Amino acid sequence: MSYVPFSSFRESGRRFGRIIEYGRQSMHRLRKDFESGTLSTPFFFSKIMNIKDTENGLTAIEMEEEASEFMITGTDTTSNTLTYLVWAVINHPAARSKLEWEINHMLPEKYTDSDIVKLEYLSCVVRETLRLYGAASGSHPRCVPRGGWKTGNYYLPEGTVVLTQAYSLHRCPGIFPDPLRSVINEVVTVRAKD
Repeated sequence: MSYVPFSSFRESGRRFGRIIEYGRQSMHRLRKDFESGTLSTPFFFSKIMNIKDTENGLTAIEMEEEASEFMITGTDTTSNTLTYLVWAVINHPAARSKLEWEINHMLPEKYTDSDIVKLEYLSCVVRETLRLYGAASGSHPRCVPRGGWKTGNYYLPEGTVVLTQAYSLHRCPGIFPDPLRSVINEVVTVRAKD
């Protein structure tokens, strides 16, 4: 893209190059910390770096490219989904009230991630936002595991690539009765702690 004679394309190419370089630097830091034993918590790439079957493992370049891709795909999908979440809550005043009540009354003053996970209505709002407005609603390829898989009257041999289309699946009336009526609209009972 940096060779296309339009400034916007060139700038996009330069930005992409910076992200690739950041991925390279990030993986270099992780590899260095991993090898020196200074990493105290597990991280996504630790399984790849610690793989015993080096023949099927990722190369350093492949890990850098994966890290860069996660940075690109993770930022836009997260920000887009959060935008839809805020939009959905703002458009449903009753949902906003329930959410505010739950956060104000169910979270301790010094809360942690484990406290947030226990918020039933917040979890409901997040799940519904991901169902209806998930930013990655395209095809999601999966490989059928060893031994194959039987579903309904169909047998899929191992190694077959199966695609699900989240946008259509999440709006299928056979799976979600009245799929376009979000449960964000529904009354969810939130009980105060005894």
